[in-house]
Amino acid sequence: MLALLSDGVVHCTKVTDFTTRHMLEDMAKDVDQHIDWIETQLETIKQVGIENYLAEQIKKES
Repeated sequence: MLALLSDGVVHCTKVTDFTTRHMLEDMAKDVDQHIDWIETQLETIKQVGIENYLAEQIKKES
């Protein structure tokens, strides 16, 4: 998904469609932030174990 958005940004630059390019850049930043969040969660699970991770998530919900 991120690669596809990046390709779209390159294409929009070539055809001077700066409005769409800006929208695609914003979407790419959002996708990148989601990827970072997921990677952080996976690393946390690896470090503390799934049980401790889930217990912490339940505490946050309450």
